[in-house]
Amino acid sequence: MNVKLLTLLALSIFLINFVSAVSCGDTITTDTTLTGDMLGCAGDGLIIGTNDIVLDCDGYSIVGVGASNGITLTGITNVTIENCVVNGFNLGIYFVSSDASNTITNNIISFNNYGIYLDFTSTNNTISNNIVVLNAQDGIDIFVYSSYNNIINNTVSSNGAYGLFLSDNAFNNNIINNNISSNGDVGIFLSVSDNNLLENNIANLNNNYGIFFTQSNNNTVNDNVVNSNINGGVRLNDYCLNNIINHNIVNSNYIGIGVVDYSINNIISNNIVNSNTGDAGIWIYNANSNTIIDNTVELNSAGIGIYAFPDSSGIIIVRNNVKYNNIGISLGSGSVGDDVHNNKVTSNSIYGIYVADTYGNTLYNNFLNNTNNVGVGGTIGANTWNIVQTLGTNIVNGHFLGGNFYADPTGTGFSETCVSNSDGFCDTAYAMDVNNIDTLPLVFQSLIFSGGGFGYNTNLSGGFGYNSA
Repeated sequence: MNVKLLTLLALSIFLINFVSAVSCGDTITTDTTLTGDMLGCAGDGLIIGTNDIVLDCDGYSIVGVGASNGITLTGITNVTIENCVVNGFNLGIYFVSSDASNTITNNIISFNNYGIYLDFTSTNNTISNNIVVLNAQDGIDIFVYSSYNNIINNTVSSNGAYGLFLSDNAFNNNIINNNISSNGDVGIFLSVSDNNLLENNIANLNNNYGIFFTQSNNNTVNDNVVNSNINGGVRLNDYCLNNIINHNIVNSNYIGIGVVDYSINNIISNNIVNSNTGDAGIWIYNANSNTIIDNTVELNSAGIGIYAFPDSSGIIIVRNNVKYNNIGISLGSGSVGDDVHNNKVTSNSIYGIYVADTYGNTLYNNFLNNTNNVGVGGTIGANTWNIVQTLGTNIVNGHFLGGNFYADPTGTGFSETCVSNSDGFCDTAYAMDVNNIDTLPLVFQSLIFSGGGFGYNTNLSGGFGYNSA
């Protein structure tokens, strides 16, 4: 090998060692790869001092003694922090006003007070493929107008308080494909944070709620698995508006999905809400104008499938499959103007539908097949159990909408045994009490065409049909 090449090689080795030979508290301003652990940092670990560089710890550790920050960025852009193990600091990785394509990836952040902390307008950053575990407080915090960040493919578990906490106007963040489980309080907590996407996350076995919002609006919670959390799966608490809870699996929590305390205009749709052990699978409490649509709500053995109580008015409960609960659907005290239609409510052990201390609700075009289809209790006023006869496919594929279909597991329900003049309705009304009467209870009937005329057939080869009227 010639002398010139040897000289260049020696110079390269010198430069690499120079760049990598950093100490606790150093500010780095060029691409840096660690060549060993940094232990016992009494203050900060490392400070990123310029834009457009890479810190690659190459699997080595930066370890503090409980104070300051492991890695700090202030007002910095386009930096990558990768392959680091950061332990023993107040804040493991700390961003302040740092935005525009910073990336935190493939790190292990543990045994700090807080794991990863983005503060004060830290925007457009990516936090991906990190393991954030066993921090004394929160795993990942996104605070104070820190927005448009992507939190993707992280494992955030066994932290002392929250797994992921967004607060103080953290908006338009994407939280996707994370496992946020077994944390000491809430898995994913949003406080005063709007327009965020939570998608394809696992939020299981947290010691409070899996997903919890307070005063947070226009967020989408889609395709998540939220199981076995101590107090509840998903909760919208205290003035949460216009959120969408869609296509999630929410099983084996205390309460499955809760919408409470003046949270309005939220949509709960296409969720599987099963085997929750507390008061209800879906619980609407003191919250108006919410829509519950196209959910499967089963086996909530200690409580009620869908429960609106108290003062929960303007609730729309439509096209849900509600079965194997104690009570299928319950409307409680002060719930006025609720609309319950096109639901299949079957095999619930106490009542299919229960109304108590309420009035002015409309319940029609539901298929009921329970030992006790309807229960009324308390001081109950008049509720409407049918609409006027209206052309349209009803819940049992008949050709007119009116009231409800009342079946029984033994095949001897009111709608199965009543006399009908072939108009699709029982000839007699179904009365629950003097204020609650279905004047157009449905019977099985389907219209067929025969030789250019019309005929009737009680066979429903197509199964149950839903009509959105």
